[in-house]
Amino acid sequence: MATRLTTTLRTTTPAARVSGLTRRFGDHVVLDGLDATVGPGELVALLGRSGSGKSTLLRSLAGLDRPDAGTVEVTGPVSVAFQEPRLLPWKRVLDNVALALRDGSRAERRERAGRALAEVGLSEKTDAWPLTLSGGQAQRTSLARALVTAPGLLLLDEPFSALDALTRLEMHDLVLSLWREHRPGVLLVTHDIDEALTLADRVLVVDRGRIRHAVDVRRPRPRDPADLTDLRAELLEVLGVGERTRASA
Repeated sequence: MATRLTTTLRTTTPAARVSGLTRRFGDHVVLDGLDATVGPGELVALLGRSGSGKSTLLRSLAGLDRPDAGTVEVTGPVSVAFQEPRLLPWKRVLDNVALALRDGSRAERRERAGRALAEVGLSEKTDAWPLTLSGGQAQRTSLARALVTAPGLLLLDEPFSALDALTRLEMHDLVLSLWREHRPGVLLVTHDIDEALTLADRVLVVDRGRIRHAVDVRRPRPRDPADLTDLRAELLEVLGVGERTRASA
């Protein structure tokens, strides 16, 4: 079956839908007829062991990797924030954010970029060079660049894994604040079960190239990890974590 990548602006459709998605690298099947959806305005977390196909799915949704079979449908613009901020060191912070924009004059693009930086609390860093930013500031800049295009689908590929614990919690609060304000569909790839349960409306577990389990997190925000122990135990069981490991996790 031929791969089809389409973009639709109908808000009644999911932010993203993949059907029968297959991706092979040589004889190794990474995605094996995977089906998944991200609803409009829904925040979905994707868990799975290394090599399970998480990042390949994200890259397929972003149009960065062409699957071998299946369909990929997304609503509106798609933006990605990666684990590494990927800022251009020879451009100032404001111009890094404005790079995501294609329409309007240079002055208009810079104005929109400035508003996006204000949303992530970096108005004072517009003229800074990327190498002068802290890790958290660099990720805030990356988020501003991802959101400045008003995406219908925001893809987050482990964007907090390299941050210290306190900065990571601050970034969690920021992402939830920006999500409430803009309401894109969000797919967050993470290895952190607590992060997934704290942030997401729904948690998907991918294994051997397919979605093997889904958990609806019907808990009000802000969430205390201590109140999520039942869902945490369920996900650990699905991920095949042993009793000894689970007790110390």
